[in-house]
Amino acid sequence: MKIDSEIVKEIARVTSRLDSWLKFILEEYQAGVIVGQAPRAEEYTDQLYEAFQPLRTVLAYKYGQRVPMFRGEPESPPKIKRKWLSWTINPNLAAVFAEGKEFHVLEAEVSVDDIVAGIKAGSGDYYIEYLVLDRPEYHKYGHSVPVNGWMLIDKAHSKHAQQVIN
Repeated sequence: MKIDSEIVKEIARVTSRLDSWLKFILEEYQAGVIVGQAPRAEEYTDQLYEAFQPLRTVLAYKYGQRVPMFRGEPESPPKIKRKWLSWTINPNLAAVFAEGKEFHVLEAEVSVDDIVAGIKAGSGDYYIEYLVLDRPEYHKYGHSVPVNGWMLIDKAHSKHAQQVIN
């Protein structure tokens, strides 16, 4: 699933204008998530929220006030209080984070106003992670969704992913 180019451009534009220390915080967050650590980026929620207002405007234009998002989440999540969690628009990307663990893919209609920031990683336009305020209703009213295909998950990081993932 290739993400809308306007969204990719807006994330790149906002990120390029961040102060270097805030860019470092986002990179540190991204690296921490990959190795399963809860990073300290939540301390900077207000600064990130303000900086990424243009992204919320683009998302509202594209999707309205609610954006369908997905999250790879443990079947029994740890009882750690977090300000926000990582979500994505791509269910196959969420499945990558759930692969091989006792995880499921959660789907919820996320309010545009709850999106703190967006992170584009890698060289493809399919890996965008959204930092979303952690609201109980996203867990209560969200539901698990089956994601079709280990093949799609295996190819999710290839340069041809946009042709494979739909």
